Amino acid sequence: MNSREEYIRHLICQFKDGMLPSLAREEPKAMACMIDAHIEAANTGKLPIEFSLGKLFVALWAWGNQSGIDLPTGTNHQKDFEEFCHQLMEPWPMDALERVGLEIRLIHKSSMKDSHRYEISRVP
Repeated sequence: MNSREEYIRHLICQFKDGMLPSLAREEPKAMACMIDAHIEAANTGKLPIEFSLGKLFVALWAWGNQSGIDLPTGTNHQKDFEEFCHQLMEPWPMDALERVGLEIRLIHKSSMKDSHRYEISRVP
């Protein structure tokens, strides 16, 4: 089995190269992953979408499973999430967002990282 760092890195690549372009096109697969993660704003099937990092991680994990990525089972969810945040946010993949015409912004900072609220939308 790959190390946590390796499978999360692969998941982040899927986010940048697969899920973000799909979100930008408002495709059903990406929206379904967001809905499965209880990101209510995705129910409209349109951008902008407001989300927490914790729910984005759940949506991306679902995306990875649907895309055939070999993700481990029975891992420590909290440690996976922490590694996900570390790799995703340091720094945010602004080039990948801009490439598909999206932007992301923090709309509410919380004392807990998984509760920060973000919005992903089209670049005006």
